[in-house]
Amino acid sequence: MKELLKHRIDRLMESAISGDSDAQLKLANEFVRGKLVEQSIDNALYWSFKAVNGGNITAIEYYKNLGVNILYCNSSQE
Repeated sequence: MKELLKHRIDRLMESAISGDSDAQLKLANEFVRGKLVEQSIDNALYWSFKAVNGGNITAIEYYKNLGVNILYCNSSQE
């Protein structure tokens, strides 16, 4: 099972690196969730921004919401 999940992430990463904006957005979401890869907001922001630059309309809202959530979390910790 772990091997299958690793293969899935590897394929997703390859597609994202090659410029597939849908894969970039999916990869960003995996970094937010932290289930199949180690959670990383920095990587989530990076891949969602790449998806935005790739013209993915859904990624625009995703990126904006991710940024708002980060700002909210940071302000509530002060």
